[in-house]
Amino acid sequence: MKLCLIVAVSNNDVIGKDGTIPWNIPEELKYFREKTTGHAVVQGSNTLKSIGRALPNRKNYVVCSIDPEVKDVEHCISLTDAINKAREAGHEKLFVIGGERMYRDTKALADEVYITRVNIVVEDGDTYFDSELNPLSWRLMSQSRTQGEHPLTYNYEHFVRR
Repeated sequence: MKLCLIVAVSNNDVIGKDGTIPWNIPEELKYFREKTTGHAVVQGSNTLKSIGRALPNRKNYVVCSIDPEVKDVEHCISLTDAINKAREAGHEKLFVIGGERMYRDTKALADEVYITRVNIVVEDGDTYFDSELNPLSWRLMSQSRTQGEHPLTYNYEHFVRR
């Protein structure tokens, strides 16, 4: 099973502000959905709280100390617990979808990283992802610059561990 991180970051590595994503780019959400649908996703309790429900067509795991009792979300007591459950269930990929702590705890373990770099500086963000990847450890597999219907430009980058 591959452990994959998928994240959208600002130019200053902000991923969240006040419990939400600080931009709304429908095309980026569609990209996220296309990459994660049919796979398992793991998230922390704050990410689950911000989404408010299980993501459809994906096996949803949440790592937190207390079972959130959200329909179609499987509670895990640790990241290791979530990884083991996903592996035992035969998932091809487990996507880490947030938040900051989950990314920090899984970055060194990840096999792949999908980063959307949003061309914006978020001055008052409160949740971050260190988007710098060591080129000795990571190979850039694809990159595309995009501007959809939204005024912000953004790049999709896909990295694979060397």
